[in-house]
Amino acid sequence: MFKLNKTRGFTLTELMITVVIISILAAIAVPLYSSQVKKAYRADAKSALVQLASALERNRTVTNTYGNTANADLTPINTLFPSTVPLDAAAANALYTLTITTVPATAATNYTITATPIVGQRMYEGVGNGVFTLASTGVKTYKDKNKAAVQNNWDD
Repeated sequence: MFKLNKTRGFTLTELMITVVIISILAAIAVPLYSSQVKKAYRADAKSALVQLASALERNRTVTNTYGNTANADLTPINTLFPSTVPLDAAAANALYTLTITTVPATAATNYTITATPIVGQRMYEGVGNGVFTLASTGVKTYKDKNKAAVQNNWDD
């Protein structure tokens, strides 16, 4: 009696089908992952702007102004708040730079805070794009590279 020895393993067709399925899943998953990472960094920049606005308001309760006579624009702002986002990142890993502009500079009764993407970093999308602003009046704006006009909110 002959006993057939069954060989175990995968055929080339089965391996190719597996490779195709994995490639399709990767083609879908990688862009989605990248999109979610950018959303997280944008949320971090928005959060930093709100936290900085809160720090400015606390500072105003003490000094009765958003600025000070020595430096009305509070630049650099390291004495009040970190000047880069993520807040805990080293300078080489920073994605946004935070700046404060007080209006008028002499009395510093209003301010505008800006989170600008750093050139050469992951969130940089060209000059003027990806910039978040928050005014002392609560007005929030965002410039998306895919839209011609500045948005009057932070919805992206």
